[in-house]
Amino acid sequence: MPKFETMPLLEAQRKSLNGQLFEYPNYSGQLEEGKAGSLEPGTGETLPVVRRRLNAAEKLVGKELTVKRADNRIYFWLTAGAAGRNRRRGRPRKTNR
Repeated sequence: MPKFETMPLLEAQRKSLNGQLFEYPNYSGQLEEGKAGSLEPGTGETLPVVRRRLNAAEKLVGKELTVKRADNRIYFWLTAGAAGRNRRRGRPRKTNR
């Protein structure tokens, strides 16, 4: 018979992550206002993989980061506000006259 237990949602999300993604929230957690971080892919990793993991960790922790790519590094910093996040993408809807 399986054993059932309850736990906070955040703990379950962190436990269900693979080992590599588990470290990424720590990177954004070390940032302070006015500071930026950078990541360089390790052996066997690519820039898109590092960026994807960083964005996934950002959503998990609930922080908003600006992520930029330059040369062979990913640079990221805390976003001041969420002004552009609420805009709809795509073509604007027609307005009734």
